[in-house]
Parts: sequence; structure tokens; C-alpha cells
Amino acid sequence: MLSPKMMKKNQELLVEANERIEELENCMAMTEVNFENYVEMKQEEVKQKDKQIEELKHLVERLKQEAQTHAMEARTQRSTVLEIYQALGIQKGTWNGARPIIEKFGS
Repeated sequence: MLSPKMMKKNQELLVEANERIEELENCMAMTEVNFENYVEMKQEEVKQKDKQIEELKHLVERLKQEAQTHAMEARTQRSTVLEIYQALGIQKGTWNGARPIIEKFGS
């Protein structure tokens, strides 16, 4: 049998242990809440990044289409200029631009 002093000490230790358990449970609950909040925050960041990626994909596609359109226009203009040179019987050079046409009509 335990002495009253030992029983009192055991009771105090039991109370301390229960208080510590309660503190740890509260801490664990807060950690779980913080972790859940952290996960939610990161999931939201991922959604935002996914949205940015989609927007950038659309931008890339639009820019590709614009580049293709500009390339087609450039080919058409080059072809038109070549036809003009041929119609006027002028030899088109790489760097002479409109000068031969201006000279032909200027005289």
C-alpha cells in the first residue's frame, strides 16, 4: 500500500501528465489546422499557376498565328514586287529596293 505522501505525489504527477497531454493534443490540433491551411494555400497557388500557364499557351498560339499571317503577307508582297519588276523588265537585286522603278519612271 502507498503512503498518503506517495499517493498525493502520484495524483500530482497524474494531473501534470493529463495537462501535458491536453497541451499536446491542442498543439496537434493547431498543427493539423495550420497544415490544412497550408495545403489549401498551396492548392490555390497551383490553380493560379495553372491558369497562368493556360493564358500563356493561348498567347503563344495567338502569336504563332500572327507570325504565320505576317509571313504570308510578306510572301505576297515579295511576289507582288517581283511581278512589278518582271512587268517592267527590270532585274531585281537584293538591295536595290524601289530605286530601279523610280529611275525607270523618273526619266
